[in-house]
Amino acid sequence: MNQASRQLNRLLSVGVGGFFALSAAKSCYYVLDGGQRAIVFDQRHGLGEDVKGPGLHFLIPFLQKPYVFDVRVKASNVQTETGSKDLQNVTLT
Repeated sequence: MNQASRQLNRLLSVGVGGFFALSAAKSCYYVLDGGQRAIVFDQRHGLGEDVKGPGLHFLIPFLQKPYVFDVRVKASNVQTETGSKDLQNVTLT
């Protein structure tokens, strides 16, 4: 029973340690998709001058934070009314 509890304790500590290691590794990078741009805010220097494009980017956890913007063109519907040659009003959408 004592050996089983030691193995369970070791497995639990490895599992918790692995979780924290993966969490720290995940907070070191970010991925931008096509149509997204980011500006990195640094706690020491403020906003950066360069704009990050699509791809994999690295940062320092707890000191830098990316602000992601969507730069894709969005379609919008505009309704307007105009006149035709025979003086009829036509609504366009």
